[in-house]
Amino acid sequence: MDNNHILTELSQGAWTGYLWMSDAQKPQLFRDPAPVNTDLLAPGLCPFVIEGRLVSADGSRSVSIANVDGQVILNAFSIPQGAENDEFEKVQFRAHRMDGVTHLCFYRRWGKTPDDFCQGWDVLTPAALIFVGFDIPGWAPQSNDGEQ
Repeated sequence: MDNNHILTELSQGAWTGYLWMSDAQKPQLFRDPAPVNTDLLAPGLCPFVIEGRLVSADGSRSVSIANVDGQVILNAFSIPQGAENDEFEKVQFRAHRMDGVTHLCFYRRWGKTPDDFCQGWDVLTPAALIFVGFDIPGWAPQSNDGEQ
């Protein structure tokens, strides 16, 4: 999916998540679903969005935003319902500098990749980290930050 399509989707849909600006000590949180001001993602803007994670209000789409060497990188994912299986794993990470948010919840998607060290057989490798929301009760049986 191209960036223009993702930008249109962000500006016309309702999203929750966060955007972290380059001049900010903490991210802007979007707890109430609303369209995203895509002007913040224009190339050459200063300050700029360093990182962003957004999920659609209906939970069916997720967008990750990164700024690398002045280039805005957008990735959009469809979120499968009840997807925990060999391909999708529920994980959560402790939130930092996000007032009132304890954990960020994700699906980790695994992909099959041929491995020369395994006689060319496919092995599972991390393929994507798909944001699904903040502090979802019972999301992951164990945090990846040492908490139970």
